[in-house]
Amino acid sequence: MTRAYLEKHRVDSLSVLVAALMLVFAQGCESSRAGLPPSAVVSTEPERYWMPVPTSVRVYPSTRFIKESGRTILEARFELYDEMGDPVKFAGKFQIELFSVDEALGNAPRRLLYTWNAGLLSLDQQREHYDPITRGYLFRLGVDDLRIAKQTTLLKVAFTPVDRPRLEAEAEVRSDW
Repeated sequence: MTRAYLEKHRVDSLSVLVAALMLVFAQGCESSRAGLPPSAVVSTEPERYWMPVPTSVRVYPSTRFIKESGRTILEARFELYDEMGDPVKFAGKFQIELFSVDEALGNAPRRLLYTWNAGLLSLDQQREHYDPITRGYLFRLGVDDLRIAKQTTLLKVAFTPVDRPRLEAEAEVRSDW
């Protein structure tokens, strides 16, 4: 055999070897996903992604009446929780209601005193009300009758997230004086 013939076939053999290795690597990469459970494979389908969304709301324990510059203010704090029990931010609307309570009737709500509505639909509204320290929302609500802060009251909150079901919670409100 001539040297030219051997060189020709060696180059062809090298090309075939390189092509075969590329094919094996390509199949190896593809088949490595086959052994993983479906949850470990990242999907590009949006409905398969987990997104933190609120599933419950809580009246934060430090919700209370305060006096500030001769005014009575209800500092209402709320937390939204996702399905893992972690605090989350989310766009939506709060409806906050304050009721007087009749202690003789077992602390049953008696009379609606105030209703406040607040949207959290814009970035500015989120910045205004979200408190990164408590990881919840703060609303400073004016109360024009000082006597309300001295009686037992019940705060009911409803949060309606965008495109999600309404969430509700309630708690008694205390004053620091």
